[in-house]
Amino acid sequence: MRDLDDNTWRWINDNGIVYKPASKATRVVRATGQTGKRALQELGTDGRAALLRLSDDIETERAILRAWENGDLSTEHLTTALRRVEEMSVTERRIYKQMARVSGDDAVEVMAKSDGPARRVMTDGGVDMDFRESIARAADSDATDSFDEIDDAVRKIDDLDGEANVRARELVDETDGAGVKLVNELDDDGLQHVFNLDIDAADAFRTAAARHVDAGYADADEVAEFAKHADNLDGIDGLKSGPVDDFVNAGVSGNIRGALDEVRRADEIGAGNIQRMNLEVYDGKDQVGELDIQVKSGKIVESKGSFGYQKDEIASQFEGKLSAMRSHSDVKLDGNTLEIRANKIGDKSLVKSQIEKWENKIATSSEWSNADVSIQVIDESANTIITR
Repeated sequence: MRDLDDNTWRWINDNGIVYKPASKATRVVRATGQTGKRALQELGTDGRAALLRLSDDIETERAILRAWENGDLSTEHLTTALRRVEEMSVTERRIYKQMARVSGDDAVEVMAKSDGPARRVMTDGGVDMDFRESIARAADSDATDSFDEIDDAVRKIDDLDGEANVRARELVDETDGAGVKLVNELDDDGLQHVFNLDIDAADAFRTAAARHVDAGYADADEVAEFAKHADNLDGIDGLKSGPVDDFVNAGVSGNIRGALDEVRRADEIGAGNIQRMNLEVYDGKDQVGELDIQVKSGKIVESKGSFGYQKDEIASQFEGKLSAMRSHSDVKLDGNTLEIRANKIGDKSLVKSQIEKWENKIATSSEWSNADVSIQVIDESANTIITR
């Protein structure tokens, strides 16, 4: 107590009748040591008074001062945190103390820096404890840039109804700041698409989406678009094992966009016209081929980002897909069509010559059972179809 400066003691003496602070100041300093002494000296009038009035709840006071001492709070934020705790009801104080025990400085930061729904969550007994903890952890996450973002995300989740609300909370429980970032970046339509999605592996998709957006592999618009198309394809065999798994397990942005292209094209074909997706071909235990989409007419549709830049690459792609068609027990080769849809085609004349070569080769080869196969490549950038 001898270390308190003259100005601090003068303030204590001047306000002694109202606050009886001398004994409270002693209690604060004994319980919090040098940190409490420094706080009494550096806080302004309001903050100092709030600190002394909180001396009957040393556990909470220590938690707040610890966050200040660690550099998580400015002195101004320290004052805010002390005032806000002082204004809590008994029930709110009990819930907040529990949060401070579990999440430490994170809960204190939310109480000091949030001006909206996130702060309410810290003391709301009607909110699931896991969700409260995850919002507190989001405060310390690199995925979020400000407390306004956290407040906005909580507000958006509150506005969701029914299962969508539950799923959004579960996502934040699972991914903390990454989930908050995804919720905050989705627009109203996107929120509905993502959190009303009820396909097989929808939870895994949402978790992966949050982490992909946080990592910079995808943006929120792409996530929402994927969810919209996948929802329209619900119930199609191979949707989960094909593009949904590709999205979930994607390690780079190119794989995500490939999965998105596939569900978009399947949705354009129409769920009612699709037999199945992700037709895999095995040689024993080894997968040796795969086909993206089988239409009910039997036609095979392959989804590509870009196609047709080198002769060997074109030939290899044709041979691989035609071989998979020949080997898969549920796919016809003779009388069938292989259609490749790409965002962009490189050398159209080279693609055309390879189509002619492979159609002729299959028709004249006993190895291919002299099958009659049509090959066509669609350039979506120019809305053109390349055939022989």
